[in-house]
Amino acid sequence: MRGRRKKVFLTGFARYDQWKVDSNQKKQIEHILIMPTWRDWYEEERLDWKKTPMYAAYSSVLKRLDQMAEEYKLQIVFHFHPRMRAFFADAGWDHYKNITASEENDTIQNLLMRTDLVISDYSSIFWDAVYMNKRAILYWFDEEEYEGKRGLMKSEQVLARRVKTEEELFDFLRKQLEGTQQQCEIRKDYFDWQDQNNCERIFKAIQSKTSSGK
Repeated sequence: MRGRRKKVFLTGFARYDQWKVDSNQKKQIEHILIMPTWRDWYEEERLDWKKTPMYAAYSSVLKRLDQMAEEYKLQIVFHFHPRMRAFFADAGWDHYKNITASEENDTIQNLLMRTDLVISDYSSIFWDAVYMNKRAILYWFDEEEYEGKRGLMKSEQVLARRVKTEEELFDFLRKQLEGTQQQCEIRKDYFDWQDQNNCERIFKAIQSKTSSGK
C-alpha cells in the first residue's frame, strides 16, 4: 500500500541446506559438467535444430572437448535442459569416448557435488556453482541474440568468467586445467551465508511476522 514501508527478510535458499560448500577448490580438475540453457524461441519459431547457432556451437565444442578429455584424463557429463533432450536425440553420443549424457533422474545437486568445473551460459546453475565454490565458465556464443530475445543481467564478476568464441572457451579452459589462471572468490559478494541454517532463518522470519500480527 502507498505510504506503507515494507520489509524483506534475507534468509538464504532452503535447498542450499543440503548442499556442501567446498572451502578450498581442488587443484586438479577431473570432472567437468556442461549444462547450457534452452533457447525456447527455437521451438516458437519452428527452427530447424541442425541449422541453429547452438547446434553449430556445441557440435564443434563437444568434439574438441572429447579430444581434450583424453589429454587431461577428464570425465565430462552433458546435462540436458528438460526441453532439450528431444533436440539432442541424434547428437551422436555413441561417437564420444569421454563425454556422457546425464541420466534423467540425476539432480543438479548430485551433479554439482561430483564436478570440479561447470561450463554453462545463462543458466542459474552458474550461481549454484559459485555458491558451492566450483569453477565456472560462461560460454556466451550468442550473447547479442539471447539479450535481444530474453535480456541479460551482467556484472563485472559475471563478465570475468564469460567467453564468446570457441577459441576463448578453450583458452580459458586450458588455463584452468593447467592452473595458470585462478578464478577470483565472488561468493561473499552475492551470498550472505554459506551454512546449513537457511531453513531456520526462513522459519524465524515467518514466525516473527505471525507472532507480531503484521
